[in-house]
Amino acid sequence: MRGERYGLWLLLASASVGALFAVILAIAPNALLNDPSFRVGSAPIAIRYWGITWVAFSIFALALILIPFRRGERWAWWALWVVPLLWAAHWVAVPLAPHNPLLALIGALGLILTRRRFFAA
Repeated sequence: MRGERYGLWLLLASASVGALFAVILAIAPNALLNDPSFRVGSAPIAIRYWGITWVAFSIFALALILIPFRRGERWAWWALWVVPLLWAAHWVAVPLAPHNPLLALIGALGLILTRRRFFAA
């Protein structure tokens, strides 16, 4: 029972941090996007669109966690594997972001801790 509660909090933390980073990407001034690769063509606008998309995904993940996942619907447990997979994929795309594998592990651990609730014998 305690593991399930911790798992829920870990999932909420992973999705919430994703939302925070997404908002930062979406509204950051160009001065914060100081990497030279951001200065090529329309990269800052693409980064902002990516942030907006990530905000929408985070809201979707939080809604899944707070409603069907908490009700114990098995499909929500499977669907939420997208959260750690997205963090891992983002780390593969941007290997210099050390927080991505950590957040992927936090999300995966949250799901592993809650699996007994969804797959009880």
